[in-house]
Amino acid sequence: MNLVVRAVFVLAAFVATIAPMLTGAADAGPLQARHGDATVNARIIPLPLVASVRALRHLTTLPIIVPSAIDLSKTVEHRVYVETETPTADSYVIYVGVGPNCGGRHVCGWFGLSAKVARASDALRYRKRVTLGRGVDGDFTPSDYYAYPTDTQIRWRLGSTAYDLSTKGTPADSVSLARSIVANLVVVTRPSRLTTAPPRAPLAARLVPSSLQPGIAELRRVSGLPVFVPAALPAAWGAAQLCINSGVTSFSDDLSGEASYAYFIGTGSSCGDHYYADVGLFVDRGHLDPLGQATELARGISARTERSGYWDRALGWKMDRYSCVLGTSNPRVSRAMLIALARSIVTNRP
Repeated sequence: MNLVVRAVFVLAAFVATIAPMLTGAADAGPLQARHGDATVNARIIPLPLVASVRALRHLTTLPIIVPSAIDLSKTVEHRVYVETETPTADSYVIYVGVGPNCGGRHVCGWFGLSAKVARASDALRYRKRVTLGRGVDGDFTPSDYYAYPTDTQIRWRLGSTAYDLSTKGTPADSVSLARSIVANLVVVTRPSRLTTAPPRAPLAARLVPSSLQPGIAELRRVSGLPVFVPAALPAAWGAAQLCINSGVTSFSDDLSGEASYAYFIGTGSSCGDHYYADVGLFVDRGHLDPLGQATELARGISARTERSGYWDRALGWKMDRYSCVLGTSNPRVSRAMLIALARSIVTNRP
């Protein structure tokens, strides 16, 4: 009988240990009580954050956590712009703003989330304690007013990682966002994907202008779609560079449900702004909204003027099962130049 009772207890302990891994029930209880050395990551990654999260996985060993949803209805353009500060193995910062190149500034920032390896100086003082759920308490610091309102801050600890959330909006909005982040966590006891080798999207181009090569390399690292690029750029553009725009589209990811990418080509700080960049290319599997007569590009592919609320002038075409939209709002880029660049992209495929 003792052997039977012992076997029942062993079986019950095994089921209690392994069942959460199979069903996800491990996410329902307090996190701090069972965190230990496990990796805590986000269960759901909102589409605007997919590119940044995917890139961070290969640049830091810290758990990456984000809210489960981004409410675009709170933004004027119904889109957000996501940036990351230079991440290291033991720290990272994610900024989400309502304007490009915001960097968390008060005029255009929405919220920023930083993570770092906790040190003694990061001890929480709990000026005002807020309950974030699942056994996690936050240290709440309200916004103050100087030359402009400071951010509301909520700090908390998970295992050996210290998190700091800085937000605009009301205290209730800030607490709600923090709770969304904590509720979105999943405890992963298997090896983290952070340390895996980064994937490389296929380069669908025979030639890549030298000034675009760093941007293309980064795009191949964070996107799963074929990367289309022109074989050459107009000489007048000089050392134009390629900038990935993760704020207006989602990138291929096993959690995204979609696959797309966007990049701009421009010089200096104009590269990251669609209005001042020379051109931009969107690639996805969606539908085009063409107007007017077709213009022959090459290899049996034709382009039409694309109806776009994003650019002043745009061309759209189908290529290799993907929809491509090449656009510009820069007055120095004529329609003829746009057609020439589209033709260069098509003929540059292997």
